[in-house]
Amino acid sequence: MTMTEIKLSSSGIISGFIYAILVVTAVYLFFSKESEMSVCLLAIALGLSPFEHSSNWSERPTWQKVWLFVHLSLALAGLAFLLFA
Repeated sequence: MTMTEIKLSSSGIISGFIYAILVVTAVYLFFSKESEMSVCLLAIALGLSPFEHSSNWSERPTWQKVWLFVHLSLALAGLAFLLFA
């Protein structure tokens, strides 16, 4: 899939906008010492990833896979920190 083949529908734009708001809010809350809410928002944001939901994992570009893997890793690390700290 090339960059010209990626299509954004109106629901994809809204989903991407909400995703960005959740991630920015999570970062803000993390630095405001509200780590519990920060981890929750970061994990919820994964459900609203801004990428095409209809494509298979093997068809996604590498940069999307890396982005989602890093996001998931941060959410899991935050959860582990909250549980074991």
